[in-house]
Formats: sequence, C-alpha cells, structure tokens
Amino acid sequence: PMSFEIVFMVGDDVYLTFVSLYGELFVNFPEVPILDNYYGTWDVQEAFLVEENVFINAVYLKIITLTFIYPDSSPVVRQIVKGNTLDDIPELPDIIGKIVKWDIEDFSVLIEDTFVNLVTTWKEYEVIFKDEDGTELKRETVTYGEAATSPEAPTRIGHTFTGWSQAYDEVTEDMIIIATYEINTYEVIFRDEDGTELKRETVTYGEAAT
Repeated sequence: PMSFEIVFMVGDDVYLTFVSLYGELFVNFPEVPILDNYYGTWDVQEAFLVEENVFINAVYLKIITLTFIYPDSSPVVRQIVKGNTLDDIPELPDIIGKIVKWDIEDFSVLIEDTFVNLVTTWKEYEVIFKDEDGTELKRETVTYGEAATSPEAPTRIGHTFTGWSQAYDEVTEDMIIIATYEINTYEVIFRDEDGTELKRETVTYGEAAT
C-alpha cells in the first residue's frame, strides 16, 4: 500500500514528520511546542483518514493577562487567549450606596495585557411625598445619603399639618412619605342672653357640641 507523510510545521520549519499508510486513521498528534505568552494549537485537531501528504501547521494565539485592581485588597490576575471571553470574572466588591462595575465589559477585544479598574457611581432612589388620602404631592430622585426636599405643607380642612411620616434627611432606599395631621379642636361657649356663661366645652372638628 502507498504511504504518505504527515508533516507538522512550526512557522517555516518542519517540527515532526510521520509516515502513514493510505487509509489509516491518523490520531498521533504531538504536543504543540511551547511559545512563551502564547497558546498553541494545530490547525488540524481531529483524527482523519490518510489519503495524501498532509501539512499541519502550528497556530499561536497571544495570551493576555488581565489584572483586576481592588481599592483595599490585592489585585486578582486572570489570563485569556486573545479573542476569547472571560468566564471567571472576579467578583465585584460590595460598596455601600454605590453601583460597582469593571471598566471593561468585553474582554474579547483586548490585544494586550490590561489593568481592569473599578467604576463606581452613587445609587439613586425615588422619594414620593403623598397626602394622607394618597394624592401625590411631589416625586424626586435622590442620591444615596442625601436629603429629599419636601413640598409645601399641604392643608386639610379641620386639621393641622404636623409633619411627615418618616425622616428623609438621609435617603438610602426608595421611600413613600405620607403627610400627617392632627384634628383640630374648638372651644364652644354657651351664654345666657345677659352674657352669663352657661357652659364651656372643647369639641373636635365635625362633632356636635352638647
């Protein structure tokens, strides 16, 4: 039977040559020679039937080192092959009141070793002021830790506005704040025609004197 050469090339140089018979299944792939900072593979990787001379070339892809920088701890290093994505992205730190992300999101576009830094922005929350009956008086967006600004005090017949249902001087979450009231009381005096006081009582708004 006819024999053929399976030639493994590294660049322009012959690395290894195997001789196989026609129709044999070639599976004897050697290790790719190591090249520092590169990931090596062959351009043919699966077993095949020998039917002719075959040249198989080494392909080298750059290994990119990613250094993730943390503000209060040691950096974390990851490596990827150029053009690939990163599956084990280091965890983001939990910073109170802030949204945290890495300044690089698509690692497949990198072409060289890279430092990856944290980007932080303050969280924002929605604060809604409502009257006691549910009517919306004001809505605003407030940055974490800052104070909301209340609307003008609402009015309600027969009641005195006493304030708001909760403090809003340091906002750390979405809030609905309700106006609070105290019902008014009035003094009712009954007099005789000559002005003599017959009775005096305190009556709550909307109720009847007796």
